[in-house]
Amino acid sequence: MERVPCPRNGVRFVALITVLLLGLMGILLLSLSLGAVPLSPEELLSALGGQGDEVHRTILWELRLPRSLMALLVGAALGMSGALMQGLLRNSLADPYLLGISAGAGLAAIALFALGAFLAWVPAVAWLGASCDRSAGVWLVPHGNGHFGAASDPRRCGGECLFWFREFDAVAVCR
Repeated sequence: MERVPCPRNGVRFVALITVLLLGLMGILLLSLSLGAVPLSPEELLSALGGQGDEVHRTILWELRLPRSLMALLVGAALGMSGALMQGLLRNSLADPYLLGISAGAGLAAIALFALGAFLAWVPAVAWLGASCDRSAGVWLVPHGNGHFGAASDPRRCGGECLFWFREFDAVAVCR
């Protein structure tokens, strides 16, 4: 059996990762320097080093850097969750709108608004609505053996089992 070399060990892969990381760093530095008070490269570097004008340090360390880092982390988390959803479902078109997850979140948020409840709870209630909607959809899927409930008995499904470990619950989808 002939061994096929992994493309990740190649020079092209290292070059691609290097270019992408340099581009990310460039965009991050650009987002730190642009704004209502533009910072020149010298002012940006001195503020990053904790020197220079107090206003520039405050703008950088208390406003722009936290926002830029949070945008970076949220973007990475959204990309990862989308890739996981598509990989687990083996459907390259799978997204929260197609699966009804967004509809469940929207329904729960609108119900909270209609009840006039404490509005700071909207994110938690929307998450709960999305989880319940997805779980209900999975549990109500009939299988080839005529039984309902995805994780009732994975051995009787007669096919492959797909396990979702998302949020705080584990759900098995059997086909």
